[in-house]
Amino acid sequence: MRIPRPGTIVGILLLLGLGVLACRPTSSLTEAMTPSPLPPGGETPTAQWTTRTPTTRPLPKSALSPTPTTDPTPTPLPTLTPEPTPTLLALKGPNVSYNGISFVMDPVLADEVFVDTGSDSLLDVQFSFSPEGCYRGAGCVTIYPVESYREGVVFGPDVIDNLRAAIETESNDTFPVVMAQIFLRAKTCHLRFQHGAGMRAIVMKGQDTVYANNESVVYEFHGLTDDGRYYVVATFPIDAPMLLSGCCDPAENTNEAAMPVPELPDDDAEAGAVMRRYNREAQRQLDGLDDCGFTPNLALLDALVGSLLITPSADPRPAAGGGGLLEVEIDYRGTWYRETFSYTRQAENIAHFVLVMPESQVDRATADQVFSSIDFSTVPGSLSTREGREEFAWALAYVNDAPEGYFRRQLEPGTYYVAAAFVAAPISREEAGQQDSGTLYAGMTGGGASTDYWKIEIGPGENAITLSLTDRDGWACPWLYVLDGNSYEKRTEILRNVRGKSNEQTETTPIGLVEIVDGSITLIVAEEKNEITFINELYVIVEDIAVHAEATSGVGALVATRDEDYLVIGGGESHEFRFRLPDSFIGRERAAVSVVVSGFYVPLGRCNPSVESDDVARGKKGGGHMRD
Repeated sequence: MRIPRPGTIVGILLLLGLGVLACRPTSSLTEAMTPSPLPPGGETPTAQWTTRTPTTRPLPKSALSPTPTTDPTPTPLPTLTPEPTPTLLALKGPNVSYNGISFVMDPVLADEVFVDTGSDSLLDVQFSFSPEGCYRGAGCVTIYPVESYREGVVFGPDVIDNLRAAIETESNDTFPVVMAQIFLRAKTCHLRFQHGAGMRAIVMKGQDTVYANNESVVYEFHGLTDDGRYYVVATFPIDAPMLLSGCCDPAENTNEAAMPVPELPDDDAEAGAVMRRYNREAQRQLDGLDDCGFTPNLALLDALVGSLLITPSADPRPAAGGGGLLEVEIDYRGTWYRETFSYTRQAENIAHFVLVMPESQVDRATADQVFSSIDFSTVPGSLSTREGREEFAWALAYVNDAPEGYFRRQLEPGTYYVAAAFVAAPISREEAGQQDSGTLYAGMTGGGASTDYWKIEIGPGENAITLSLTDRDGWACPWLYVLDGNSYEKRTEILRNVRGKSNEQTETTPIGLVEIVDGSITLIVAEEKNEITFINELYVIVEDIAVHAEATSGVGALVATRDEDYLVIGGGESHEFRFRLPDSFIGRERAAVSVVVSGFYVPLGRCNPSVESDDVARGKKGGGHMRD
């Protein structure tokens, strides 16, 4: 599947290192333009734009003019033998792995990629996002051995040395380019990928100035592995709302929101100055554009780059004792848990876990099912299944502690499925409403977990992967507040890791001692993330007595029974629930409480929070209001 891109490619496509063959919008400029010849194959710092059209051998002259003979039977024409075409392997996403190179791509970008398996070396290993190969409308990821690139590419040493210097100093002063000019460079920043680093930008390259347009600008990433062995180039088409739709003739522009194009003077030098000023303004506007303003979302491309792992199977590092060594690093890239729980890998209130499931067991449970069935603790080795989820107790044998976010273990050769999680306990047990000897459970805290497994083949040598978690992987929403008599205390999260209606379930979460105020317990359920929560039923258990919310507010009646009539709570919204206790609690100041809730939640896209998914559409029967 090709990355969506409006419009078609106009004109001749050069190699990416040369950029776009410039098209001038006036006749005088067009006549002055002389296309430069293509450089020899491989003389570009990026993936080559190629086609997959089979060729045939030319007919020999004897076939065109056969020599007369006494034999009346004509000499047959020789059979035309096509040149061998590249062998393409289609790899399904989102987890892509080939020859020790792997990455994760969001389904929005593509559902499969293609790699030429005809090469037996890493020279020019290319993952293209179209069966036609790597061209501007599809994009690609290419891996080069550094030494081969330095020796075989014109200006290759300069490209590598300048890139390495920019990475070490985190400088944005330069950007890789060969035999071309950069007419526009925006959104330049440094990125890390697994065991490597580099820089990306939105660029427009070429040899003659053109107006900034969506056919000419591309997303480019250039990086080096930490060991200095491999050079990575990722290139994708990308559109911006203020750019012209095509490169050659502004009069043919179809984007009504594009920046107005000034009239060009007849003088070529003056015309070039006008276009350069236009492109500087385009660059300024691109730099100010949010990730969501690009198509595809810039963050999705950055995430793909960040997931890259290059450990070529052609050069395995042996591991002692046979089998293979699995190394997993958990990389939390969000901000919410850092702000709420002061998350660091080393913090005492943070615990990490890695789920390593053998292929023979993976069909028994998804990663979501395993993680949502566990009562986690920040105490190493203290894991158990939650009440009502005992059917998944067998999976605890495959859940491992990962101190400070790292896991390392020797495994028998074979196929494994890996996922990750972390829990973030409150800063103090008092804040959690627990005694000193109490266990801090995930339901009383927060955390994140992989939604999907990462498939990995364990063979001889070291097998290293990094599992990245973002705030969208947070597994608990919404937050529960309790009234302590004077104010509301933030106590716990509920419905943890229950993404989507298909995973709807009932959970019971102990929340410790709660103040009894005027004979009642009062709770607030608040959705504080970019998600929508659907609550089917909600009540509390106070010392073995089930108590339902008062129905005076309307929302209490809505969650009184499990009837598929949901209370819907969107991001930034909350609801208050009051639970009147039996007379047996008269005179009591506090009581131990557990919250029982049935429902699910749906994470929303960062760029389109108003867009409803199928789950949202199916579950949206109730209503919500903003918290005062």
